[in-house]
Parts: sequence; C-alpha cells; structure tokens
Amino acid sequence: MAIIAGKDVFAHSALGAGDLLAMTAGVSYALYLLTTQRIRAHLDTLSSLWIPGMTGTILLLCFNAATHKALWGFSGRTYLALFALSLISQVIGWLAINYALGHLPASVVSVTLLGQPLLTAIFAMPFLGQMITGSQLIGGAVALTGIALVNRGFARTG
Repeated sequence: MAIIAGKDVFAHSALGAGDLLAMTAGVSYALYLLTTQRIRAHLDTLSSLWIPGMTGTILLLCFNAATHKALWGFSGRTYLALFALSLISQVIGWLAINYALGHLPASVVSVTLLGQPLLTAIFAMPFLGQMITGSQLIGGAVALTGIALVNRGFARTG
C-alpha cells in the first residue's frame, strides 16, 4: 500500500493527528474483523451486522447531539448522495464483509479487502477524471499478487 500511496507516506518525518487516527482505525478494523469472524459462528449475516450498526448509529447520534451538528436541512441532492453512499458503500459493503466472515477466516478476508483502494483508484478514473500513476500501477500489481497468493493458499488448505 505504501507503493500506491507514494511519496506522501515518506514525506512527513513525524506522526500527525491524521496518522494516529488512521492507525486507530486500522486496529479497530482488525478487531472488528476478528470479532465478527467469531460472532458469525453463532449468528447469521444480518444479525451480526445489526448489532454494531445500531451501536454505531446510537453513538453517532449522541456525538451529533453533543457537538450540535445538523442532521437535517440539507438539499435534496445532498440527501440523495448520502442515501447512495449509505446503501452502496455501507449496507452492501458490510453485508458482503459479514457474509464472507461467516465462510472464510478473517486472515483471508482482511487481505482480500486490500483490493478496496485498487477499486477506488479504478472508479476514480471515469467518475473523477483522476489518472493512475506508474507507482500506483506497480503497487496495485503487488497488492493483487498478494491477494491472489493468500486466496490460492487458502484454497489449497481450506
């Protein structure tokens, strides 16, 4: 992933608040995957997603109330964008992840999820007009090779 991110990874000599948030998010994501793998042994996909989904909803509503952030009063276009984001990247994405964790170990799912930045870069080309750099192509090839090796190894042993 460092190859894909490029020089930005090495440009800063000290960790900033964003770096610390990113590392916290990474650890939280890993804990979620490991916990969900265990939970999926006892619960179906929807039930295993409903519990953290409702917990997150309640926590975010409390945070919004405490920080006096608006929940309404936006344009119709904004609501439509938020609905599309929630349906596509959240509901469908997390259903797929939770479903996979019921059938595959977290070690395979987590490595396969490294394909997300690759798909983001590919979708950014037509939708945002961004081009993929040479280092991003090399990093993407390295990531895809790693994903393929992990999945092939699991197919042999699983």
